[in-house]
Amino acid sequence: QLLDRMRAQGLTGYLEGVEGAKGATVRVRGGPYASREAAVKARDRLLAAKLASGDPRIIPLAGR
Repeated sequence: QLLDRMRAQGLTGYLEGVEGAKGATVRVRGGPYASREAAVKARDRLLAAKLASGDPRIIPLAGR
């Protein structure tokens, strides 16, 4: 549902399976974005649309 709401706001994203202490779960990630500036703008849009809370992190992809 969150990924659908992100896409409705014009943001890109994908799902990532994660194995944690409480078992398997799914993480929603935004991106990828062409630049850090684009990622910061997307993060600001996520917060403005109340699709994220706190301080969503911007993580560079390996090799970029």
